[in-house]
Amino acid sequence: PEAQAIINRMGFNNRGVEHLLGNLERSRYRGILGVNLGKNKETALENAARRIREFYNRQPLTSWFTNDLGGTLGQIIRPHGRVGVYVPGGTAPLPSSVLMSAVPAQVAGVKDIVIVTPPSRGLVDPSKTVPSYPHIPQIILAACAIIGIKEVYAMGGAQAIGALAYGTQSVP
Repeated sequence: PEAQAIINRMGFNNRGVEHLLGNLERSRYRGILGVNLGKNKETALENAARRIREFYNRQPLTSWFTNDLGGTLGQIIRPHGRVGVYVPGGTAPLPSSVLMSAVPAQVAGVKDIVIVTPPSRGLVDPSKTVPSYPHIPQIILAACAIIGIKEVYAMGGAQAIGALAYGTQSVP
């Protein structure tokens, strides 16, 4: 409640918060990728996601312990259960921010990833948005769909960071 009040006070009320993808499966979302985005961009996003995943899969993420230094020392590696990712938007949508933030989290074992990105508010060409989600550039939604992100909110700025950190009625 307190976080929601702060967000409202900052001028970003629930009307500006849109839960976009919900549990939408990629197979139902695929039409957006091929029809509106174009095969070249879809292929580029898929290739980038694959390469980022391959890179991070090569990094060792193993726990270790030793008793060789006069006591038990070590490190335990455990993923967070839920991670929030802020994706800059505006006049230059950055699908690379989706991929470079969310894919490493997935590789690390994070099960629940939430994306927030500012609504375009008319800055994005309407032909480059998805009719059902007119405030988010389709290339951002496509990047989310390609890597299996199922929770996206149209919100930006400090309000979005606060919502991710503390949760609200709209952003659990």
